[in-house]
Amino acid sequence: MFSQFFGNYLLGKNLLTTEQLKDALSYQRKVHVKLGVLAIDAKLMTPDQVDKVHNLQTRVDKRFGELAVLQGYLTAGQLEELLSKQNKGHLLLSQALIDRGYFTYEQVEKTLEAYKHDTGFSDEYFEALKNEDIDAVVPFLLRVDEEDNADIFCDSFLLFLKNVIRFIDPEVRFDVAEKIHSYEFKWLAYQLKTGKYDLFTGFSGDEPSMAAFAGRFAGEQLNCMDELASDAVGEFMNYYCGLLLSKLSNDNLDLEILPQVVVQDKKLHTSGNLYKVPFYLPFGKYDFLVCEGHPQIDEK
Repeated sequence: MFSQFFGNYLLGKNLLTTEQLKDALSYQRKVHVKLGVLAIDAKLMTPDQVDKVHNLQTRVDKRFGELAVLQGYLTAGQLEELLSKQNKGHLLLSQALIDRGYFTYEQVEKTLEAYKHDTGFSDEYFEALKNEDIDAVVPFLLRVDEEDNADIFCDSFLLFLKNVIRFIDPEVRFDVAEKIHSYEFKWLAYQLKTGKYDLFTGFSGDEPSMAAFAGRFAGEQLNCMDELASDAVGEFMNYYCGLLLSKLSNDNLDLEILPQVVVQDKKLHTSGNLYKVPFYLPFGKYDFLVCEGHPQIDEK
């Protein structure tokens, strides 16, 4: 998840082209994070010190960690701790950018600091994002108004996101939630939860994106929103909403679930506050929708 957020930042700042980012994201799948990147991230070494050790390695047949300890840049304990973190996910993109020649060690360090500053992340939230702790980062990143049942809305999206990561694709990122009152869509899968509190959740996308989503869930190649694809996205919603009801019940909010619905080319509107959360997968853009009540769905 961190790679997608940081990568999008790099695109927005014109520090990478779309093709370069795609290349780096693809390359990171086979990356082994090197000790130099780990040491810089942990603030144990500077980029200049890392470069000096690499230069030494061209003249001395010793490993990076051994030379760093000999030079006094690391202690043996610090080296052991870094070695235990070599699969740290948030560093994979940084290593890929360096390996592919798009950034230097110093540029990676400075850009990560700029990203943290520009997004307004506290140390706590930045560490949570780097550690892929979505339970901590979703409420902060969504920025739902407290008076709009923020806890329920955030829980609804958080559980949806976890299921996307688990069943569809782990390479997902999302934007800040937007409060709207109406929404036109190409395809929408949704489900209503009713009781003392009515809760609407769903997600939408264009036909190629929704078909690709359905195909990932069904384990088949699907290119259009036929009956099989509609059933697949509906079943995903049903599974997700069942887990959501269980979560809400544990929080003392018991609701009943109505059958899932998949509709095409209509308009949704509500008198209450409807939140739209854009999210992105490698094969499409989508919107997650959540609101209190039962929105009206009409022809455009």
